[in-house]
Amino acid sequence: MIAPLIPYAVRGFLWYQGENNCAKRDRTYAQKYKLMVEGWREKFNLLSAPFYYVLLAPHIYSDRLHNKNRNAVTAEDLSLFREEQIKAASTISNTDYIVVSDLVDDLKDIHPSYKWEVGKRLAGLALAKTYGILNTPWSGPRMKSTRIEGDSIVVNFDHFGDGLKTVDQKRLNWFEIAGPDHQFHPALAEIRGKNEVIVFHPDIKNPVKVRLGWHETAIPNLVNTDHLPVTPFRTGL
Repeated sequence: MIAPLIPYAVRGFLWYQGENNCAKRDRTYAQKYKLMVEGWREKFNLLSAPFYYVLLAPHIYSDRLHNKNRNAVTAEDLSLFREEQIKAASTISNTDYIVVSDLVDDLKDIHPSYKWEVGKRLAGLALAKTYGILNTPWSGPRMKSTRIEGDSIVVNFDHFGDGLKTVDQKRLNWFEIAGPDHQFHPALAEIRGKNEVIVFHPDIKNPVKVRLGWHETAIPNLVNTDHLPVTPFRTGL
């Protein structure tokens, strides 16, 4: 599919793929993606061409089975695959991603319902990072750091715009916290200031880990002032 395009001039690439890899529980996607990016850049003679891509949308992958071994795909596998996708952005130069977790109406539909918005966010990423139009919104909040304060974990975000908020004006959802036993439980979470969320559970003392959106059906309601959704994450690997 790509080979016939190699003679033509391009500035970069927008990429949305990975559903089949996720369903096969692929834990080497970041490595494979890196090889593909390097191969395309070499063929087009654009060794630093930008590659911008989409974190997979929420979908019930656990309805599927894993090839010949028939091992059931779990509700965590999408989160683990997204982690591979995020890893690629930190290991491959001139790459980045968008989040589309809020663009799903039917969790049994593997494709987001609002494809125009997917394209708009990818275009915004390209305009901001390749064409230098810096005020173009493209990213929602991303976890920058965490720290423990008493029996709470404080999460610091970047890409928060003029401040964090919930898209539906309800309590923050899909945060989980773990104590010394490393077992996660649904947590309470509150926005503090412009770029922090404090996460806690009344029955968990001395928390050690926090995660957000760590489930295939998760649609977190944390957004920034551009109404762009948060990137799922976990800490304390």
